[in-house]
Amino acid sequence: MPLVVSNRRRLVPLAGVAACVLALAGAALAGGSAAAQARPSAAAAAALRITTLAPGVTFRHDSFRNNRGRTVEAVLLQARLGRHVTLQARTPQQLIGRQRQPLSVLAKRAGAIAGINGDFFDLFSDTSPPRGGVINAGRVLKSPRPNRLANLYVRTDGKAAIGAIPYDYSISRAAKTGRRAVTHAIYSLNSPDDAVNDHLVFITSALASGDLARGCEVVSGRTVAGVSTVTALTRTRSISRPAAGTWAIAGCYSSADWLRNDLRVGDRVAVSLLYPKGRPVVAIGGRRELVRNGAAFDDPTGSELSSWGPNPETFACVSKDGLTVLLGAIDGRTRNSVGVTYDQLTAYLLRLKCWSGVVFDGGGSTEMVAKLPGASAVTVQNHPAAGEERKIPDALVVVTK
Repeated sequence: MPLVVSNRRRLVPLAGVAACVLALAGAALAGGSAAAQARPSAAAAAALRITTLAPGVTFRHDSFRNNRGRTVEAVLLQARLGRHVTLQARTPQQLIGRQRQPLSVLAKRAGAIAGINGDFFDLFSDTSPPRGGVINAGRVLKSPRPNRLANLYVRTDGKAAIGAIPYDYSISRAAKTGRRAVTHAIYSLNSPDDAVNDHLVFITSALASGDLARGCEVVSGRTVAGVSTVTALTRTRSISRPAAGTWAIAGCYSSADWLRNDLRVGDRVAVSLLYPKGRPVVAIGGRRELVRNGAAFDDPTGSELSSWGPNPETFACVSKDGLTVLLGAIDGRTRNSVGVTYDQLTAYLLRLKCWSGVVFDGGGSTEMVAKLPGASAVTVQNHPAAGEERKIPDALVVVTK
């Protein structure tokens, strides 16, 4: 029976195959054992058009009708995380600010069996970074947005979740003769735009490059045997990639004044980059958290959509036990699929019985790639609205061993 969301709109599933597909996906995402609840017979799998890509990873098509009776088509990929199935967050050359690349390229370079596009970005910049955070193999390429809930991440225990990733960054200098001790909060890591907004930003070798405003200050330093020392202070309008073993801190306006007044070449400093609830091994940012604890959720920290659609959309769901992840790409702006609004997407995720769900970049960026049985590489499985792959700054991919 159709689920009703806050605006009382309904999504009406197509009969037969689609209803069975939704039931199968929901069994795993509700938090039970995927092996016990989502293992169809060979005949049932054929009827549901489920394709097994690898043990624990399945792919399928789905269709439903929106409240106006228009058809919407989607591709779904379900992965049961474990020793042989993991997620990765990928960027071009695993750097922030490199030339954007198509999803298929990012997935192939990761040796992935499947993947979806990730976060929003500035379409008019070829080197635009993703808006939110990127963490892969425990390495923070770009810090999550402060207090933002729309993050999909994997903890050190291998379980996935959606929500905020709190962190606490700071730089301190001990008291010296004639100079009092000082400490200043660092707002983010590898997000030069934050420096332009009068925050301190920590820069690592994961940032390819970045632009600043006139009169910004960049403090460079190196860390040897755990001791961090300031090596230079430079007034500049851009940031170059630090060499291995070195780092930088950028600030503009009043933050630049603090750097100039309180740090000098030769100062020893303590740079603290802490994650109070643990640093995820993988994380990628999204637009809004749509489902929480199995119910529709109005994300107070999420960004609004500039156009309420319907649009192509990319999403991910995580089961209650954190071990099953469902990735999806919904086609739109085509003759065969009109797309969805955020309300309609929320209702669809509830039909799939998602315990938690997040929406990523949509529109012309919406894409899923997968390596089908017998194929030598991943290929595009949905119908990108622009008719071809869009170059993107980050992706969430599934890797099997």
